[in-house]
Amino acid sequence: MYNLKLIVIVSVVIAFAFFVLTGIYINIFNDAFILPDSRSYIDASNMLYNNFKPHPFRPMGYALILGLPNVFIKLVTVNQYIIFGVFLNLVSWLGSIIVFYKTLMLSFGNKTSFWISIIFALSIGNIAIAFMVLTEPITMFLLVLALYNVIKYSKYKNLSNLIIPSSLINILVLIRPGFFYVSILFSIFLIAFLLYKKIKWNKYLIFFTFSIAIIFLQLFMMHKSYGNYTASYIDKITWYKYLGAESNSNNFNHNYIVERDLRIANLEGKLWKEKSVIATDDLKYQVSTNIINILKEYTLNFAENSVGGSIIIETVQGINIDNNNSIYKTTNSFLHLITKLQNIFYIVIFILSLLILLKKYNKIDFAIYPLLVIVLYVLLTSGISFWQGDRFNIILYPIIIVIFMHLLNTNFALKQMLKK
Repeated sequence: MYNLKLIVIVSVVIAFAFFVLTGIYINIFNDAFILPDSRSYIDASNMLYNNFKPHPFRPMGYALILGLPNVFIKLVTVNQYIIFGVFLNLVSWLGSIIVFYKTLMLSFGNKTSFWISIIFALSIGNIAIAFMVLTEPITMFLLVLALYNVIKYSKYKNLSNLIIPSSLINILVLIRPGFFYVSILFSIFLIAFLLYKKIKWNKYLIFFTFSIAIIFLQLFMMHKSYGNYTASYIDKITWYKYLGAESNSNNFNHNYIVERDLRIANLEGKLWKEKSVIATDDLKYQVSTNIINILKEYTLNFAENSVGGSIIIETVQGINIDNNNSIYKTTNSFLHLITKLQNIFYIVIFILSLLILLKKYNKIDFAIYPLLVIVLYVLLTSGISFWQGDRFNIILYPIIIVIFMHLLNTNFALKQMLKK
């Protein structure tokens, strides 16, 4: 009864029910349902396949995958991108559940692994975002693959299971450029470990070398097109338009929207290299003169992202209201509340995990530490932006669960119960 096949069936039923009960099925091609971020990913695919040019914000990894229909179709329409993107997301989401279950099975009993996997499959925010052309589902899938290999390395000490996670994080840079600094950290650690162990070669190092090579390819393509060796300009522009604008508006008692519009106008017509300099100079200036407001707004943003619900459900709810489709109002309101509660729940159990870690740090498995780095990095960088709901946190749900479960495993009685 408690098997992977049943988990897959239950997950598919949940996704289908969500698709119908929220009214997404009648709005999925609606222009109002396609977020600006989704359009930018589609633009990135068109730029890559039509001009072999990188998008200033969106690295070529996801653009390459999302744009695969260009290999078979001469001119891919927005609707065709949506169909393929949603298919890709649903496969990634389902793949995450399958690998997550296999990860749990490395340490816990079948029944425990089954029910925890069902709980994860019921994470509404992850289901919702699968129906939008966004990178969260494939990002989560790669993170769960990394998670599986880290736990497997801890159990069997196979070198390949240490090389693969670092390689996957490098590949993630080409999908979510925010992982650039984590990839540097993990790569340095892996190289130092290999040197310490005097390991000259392993066949999986080909994968690691390739993952580094494609990052350099992205850097060189960006330099050729825009003038900077950078994976993306999104970090600097996000600062300039969000936290930077927010903290500066407080400093001078401006309205945030007015400040943001002034900053957008200031960037208008400038080269990306110039925009990068403007944003970097603003960051340096505000850190030296306006640090209190930066910290204040950062804290508020972090808190807001920690209790936010799904912006996908909010979007479809707004469209349904505008179109007088009131039949979905109660369902959407309820599901949006659930996404808020789930977001809070995962933040709470992560805080509990940190408290357990402080108390029992000498009993903690090595595998927990790289996982903690990923979670802390994503959570802490989320404060730069706002109005994103649970988007930053949903990719961390499976990692947070595994961290928490493994920390509970430090208690002998709980360990025996979870194994059963």
